[in-house]
Amino acid sequence: MIGVSVIADSSAGTVPIEMSYFPCGERKLTIQKMRAPANILYDQLTIRIQYESDQDLIDLLLLKDAIERCSWLNYKTFVLLISYFPYGRQDRVANAGEPHSLRVIGSLINSCGFDKVFVVDPHSDVIEGVIDNFEALTMDQIVYSTEEGPFDMCNAFVSPDAGAYKKVLKAAQAKGVDLIRADKIRDTMTGDLSGFEVYAEDLTGLTVTILDDICDGGGTFIGLAKKLREKGAERILLYVTHGKFTKGVDILLEHIDEVWCYEYTGPKSDQGKVFTVELFRD
Repeated sequence: MIGVSVIADSSAGTVPIEMSYFPCGERKLTIQKMRAPANILYDQLTIRIQYESDQDLIDLLLLKDAIERCSWLNYKTFVLLISYFPYGRQDRVANAGEPHSLRVIGSLINSCGFDKVFVVDPHSDVIEGVIDNFEALTMDQIVYSTEEGPFDMCNAFVSPDAGAYKKVLKAAQAKGVDLIRADKIRDTMTGDLSGFEVYAEDLTGLTVTILDDICDGGGTFIGLAKKLREKGAERILLYVTHGKFTKGVDILLEHIDEVWCYEYTGPKSDQGKVFTVELFRD
């Protein structure tokens, strides 16, 4: 899902876009002229993407070209706001014959010439190295800026694996709670998980919150929740920044007491089963 907004003199507006498909399946995109004074110079033009499929990337390229052809749409700064960055989990070549997918998408984004590319809780540090003019809203900033929710009703944060450890550590420090380190074993060829470990002896009676940037199918969190229960955890909460929930939410709620996210893009039928965090601090 993609949209465009403009800012001028502390006021904001939305650029109307008409999107449809040609009969053969190709995208048809048209920017409608805004009802605004002629030849106004906007302070900022922002393209916003809530990534749902690769169609959004095609729309981005078409939209960028259409914007350049609108002589009446003048702006000082060109910004991309893309909450979930696609292919962030494919930040290296794990097996022979695979592409470096993140670098491919990075090249596509860079070709648009944005003055700033803003990403919410990117999965990989590699993103910063492949995206020009990159800026992030990090997990610890989200945690620090949220008063109510899964971050204030627990005794400790849980890092689900080595990849999440640094960001969950920063989040725990921002909130002043303990950190529990965990790990998993995954086959890079099949994606199958074969084991989990929680590096804590006794969690009897504690409420813990698992933190991560993405929930796709949820297998990691289900396996980890079982281990946390074995260690005595009384309540288990889950926070993910990007809630994809491709296998639904119910399979998580069989093992986890509450599920929270920053951005929900999962099944519409399950949206009411997930809580969303709200930022309040500047």
